[in-house]
Amino acid sequence: MGAALLLAAACPSKDGATPPEAADPFFQKLKAAPSAPRPLDHDALAQAAQGATQPKELVVPSDAAATLDSLSVRVTELELSQRVQGKRLALSTADTFLRVTVGARGAGVLDPAGATLRRQASSYSVARDVMRLAEAPLTIQALDGGQSSLRLFFELPMADVAPGLELLLPSERGELKLRVQ
Repeated sequence: MGAALLLAAACPSKDGATPPEAADPFFQKLKAAPSAPRPLDHDALAQAAQGATQPKELVVPSDAAATLDSLSVRVTELELSQRVQGKRLALSTADTFLRVTVGARGAGVLDPAGATLRRQASSYSVARDVMRLAEAPLTIQALDGGQSSLRLFFELPMADVAPGLELLLPSERGELKLRVQ
């Protein structure tokens, strides 16, 4: 009986009316996505899960800084890895995790949860699961003229860790744009 209801729910209507999912942006995005998923490199993922791969420090560009009013922000550290270890749990990816450490000075409010990485047409939001695992704060950080440091984690393909990659960090007065690569 349940299978018949499920089958009936999936059938198009006979009156020719547009199904409700046709207007849903999620379904439109899903239909526009490439139909063939990219193949996973199971060996690389297995090695990452076992901790066989080591994190790699990247060189921070000398101009990886931005200022907005009295708030100055600078990328201080970049690290690539396929595995992030928490106290009791580890996360692994077939892609790569990029840890961006940002130092901030001055007065202002930053929103780590709204941070994104962008390169050409691709953008990547903060990896919230990794942020929680690494105990990096997702809440807004208020600075009172002092200094603060934020750790941000992103999951992205290694091919996008290339020249043109930039960090967009929202603040109370606007968006700070910092060059990462």
